[in-house]
Amino acid sequence: MPEDYKIPAELLGRLWEAVFSKAHESELAQELADHMISQGCERLEGVNDPALVFMFWKKYLEDEKIIKIEDIH
Repeated sequence: MPEDYKIPAELLGRLWEAVFSKAHESELAQELADHMISQGCERLEGVNDPALVFMFWKKYLEDEKIIKIEDIH
């Protein structure tokens, strides 16, 4: 059984969207996003909703200190 699989970027984008939508902010969706980004993802293919694209990149942007999101309550 192969350790790694080659999956088209658009299919991975749609898969991430489905996982995120079903389990909103689940560990599985974040783990998938982390793997995709660490392997060179530069654009979330197959996802057109800007809010979902942001949620895909949010943790990376915060971790890299590109953005800082604060609770305003």
